[in-house]
Amino acid sequence: MVSRTCIRVLVLSLSLATPLLAGSLQKTEVDPEANWLLHANYEAFRDSTLGKLVRAELKAQGIEEQLEDFATVFGFNPLEDLRDVTLYGNGKDREKAVVLIDGRFDQDKLLAMVRMNPEHEEIPHGNVTLHRWQHEENKGKKKKTQIMYGGIYDGRLVVISSGLEAVKGAVDVLAGSGGSGNLGNTLPSGNDNAFLRISAAGVGKMVDQEPQAAVLRQTDSLALTVGETAGTISAQLSLTGTSEEVAQSMTKMLEGIIALATLAAEEQPALAELAKGVKLSQQGRTTQVRFETELRTLFNFLKAQWQQSRQQKEQTP
Repeated sequence: MVSRTCIRVLVLSLSLATPLLAGSLQKTEVDPEANWLLHANYEAFRDSTLGKLVRAELKAQGIEEQLEDFATVFGFNPLEDLRDVTLYGNGKDREKAVVLIDGRFDQDKLLAMVRMNPEHEEIPHGNVTLHRWQHEENKGKKKKTQIMYGGIYDGRLVVISSGLEAVKGAVDVLAGSGGSGNLGNTLPSGNDNAFLRISAAGVGKMVDQEPQAAVLRQTDSLALTVGETAGTISAQLSLTGTSEEVAQSMTKMLEGIIALATLAAEEQPALAELAKGVKLSQQGRTTQVRFETELRTLFNFLKAQWQQSRQQKEQTP
């Protein structure tokens, strides 16, 4: 629903604010056919200590000023006006994935930008007008174009997908009733202070033969929450394997990864320090991973990784 420039600035602000953030998850806004979900809570993040550290860094890098200019043109400021972001879908099909962006928007400005797109088309659907436009993205030296669809529901929710039927379905769910559906009990709930929630069912089928996903290929479902309490960042991950034997193998594999990170103290002291905050346990088919660390430690680590990544991009011809 937004132009290429809009999406770039929005993605930049979100990527710097890792982990992502948003208002409380509303299960009734999720299509019951979804089997994976990511929900980010901006409201909780803005009030957190980590959020304030990120905000200060954005200001120091001059990005906050860029976002103020962006807000003048597009009618919303990602740092101030977003409440939450929810992504969900079914399997790996991109056209079945939907993003819901909840916030305060100047609809007239947003729609004016969309209507400037040469491929723009309006598509009536119930009480909502959907929009079709062409999104152009730079992939190195190549430019990739993608047809996108979206609309604004109830004046507060921007709904976007590369699939028209997915957008129509999302609007129908918002107008009626959703529910946990395929996600069942793995759908994250509770703790409104969580910045990030991820849930997925049928994980092994989705990752297929991806070489970097050995653990996930044997996983039935997963659930992750990340949040902050009293100056401490904590994350809880549950991985349910296809059998108890698989869970034992996953636990041992994760123990090995943590041990390697701990042993790398001389070369990567920050990573080794973070590894000390990881605790593992197993019950039946489920492996539980709990991580806790002082938020300043994590922030400094993420900042260093981001700066290193930016330097590498600048050096790449």
